[in-house]
Amino acid sequence: MISRRDFIKGIFLSPIFADWFLKDISIEKGAPPFYNVGIYPLSGKYSYIGRYTKIVIEFTNYLIETGHPLLVEFFGKNFKVIASFLDDKSQEFMDTILGVKLKEYPDILFVHGSYASNLTEKLKFSCYISKVPLVNFISTASNLTNTANDYFVRTCASNSKIIFKLLYDFIPKNFRGNFALLHVPNTYGFDVFLNLKKKLLFNPLKKFFVFYQPITNLTNLEASVEILKKKEVNLLINALYLQGFKKLLKYLHSINYYPTIVSLTYAYKSFLEDIKDIFNKFEIYYVDHRGSYFKDNFLKINEIFKLKTRLTLDTNLARIFQGYLIALYPLVFNVNSTDNYIKILKNIRIAKNRLFLDWDDVIFENSENIGAKVELKKWILA
Repeated sequence: MISRRDFIKGIFLSPIFADWFLKDISIEKGAPPFYNVGIYPLSGKYSYIGRYTKIVIEFTNYLIETGHPLLVEFFGKNFKVIASFLDDKSQEFMDTILGVKLKEYPDILFVHGSYASNLTEKLKFSCYISKVPLVNFISTASNLTNTANDYFVRTCASNSKIIFKLLYDFIPKNFRGNFALLHVPNTYGFDVFLNLKKKLLFNPLKKFFVFYQPITNLTNLEASVEILKKKEVNLLINALYLQGFKKLLKYLHSINYYPTIVSLTYAYKSFLEDIKDIFNKFEIYYVDHRGSYFKDNFLKINEIFKLKTRLTLDTNLARIFQGYLIALYPLVFNVNSTDNYIKILKNIRIAKNRLFLDWDDVIFENSENIGAKVELKKWILA
């Protein structure tokens, strides 16, 4: 069993790319180190990706059985993957998960897309008792108020991949403080915020990170921010709508609080014109909904839009993803087919410390981060 501190080394594999892993890249030729780990139940609503998940589970178990060094490095030889593909409301589904002996629980538990009341509370409690970190991808705030797990992460389904990249690449390697996720307002009322504040922010077991889903309407913004400042949160993941993002920046400035912001909301120059001076006081990284990562100041925002298919990764941001640039490709290009993905990989070339993609003239500028270049080159040439 890996330690709590080290559990963040786990790497999540999107089931969408599972077939690509098996068909086009062999283990012997250096497949990237992405593995689906833990129990992976799927609701009936998401059954269309069940076939991919099945492949992922089989692939992961194969790696475990053969003692693949990358997986053993993270989890040891006895790491176990347990899967269920039944409907949320199925009793067999519950028995499959909750019937597992505690000693057989996985090191990390991923739950993808579930509204099921008969799953979340019992499962969260079981995970808490067995000290298993639980990561839940759900798109509503239902069944969220009584979570007992201090590593519970709630994300919006549409942003789950992006947030995982932040959790497993950016934050563990470069950040040792608290961070918060300000999510899109929902309709479940202020009680959700109060319960999460009590269960998560002030959980005495929390040592490294604060997972936060606070704002049900913008009138609660000030109270939420005050809590974050008191907890010395210095990295904020913003997923508010534009009006909320603007109000957030104004209020942060009014209390002289300038955390680094990773924003899933892109702030158009014209929209922020009246707070231009405030905006420039913050260090803001943008992550758009296609998964593109970039950082720039206010005056150059429009220039980025003009680039269209060209994406420049500055050296500071490139350093954040050292050794993992290959992981960004499915997100950066919004790849929706295996053929396009393979086409991208075949058209990579490296010259003068830059990573070039001839496909659609996309450029990764990486003049200082030699580590990422070497890792990528090793993978391409394997």
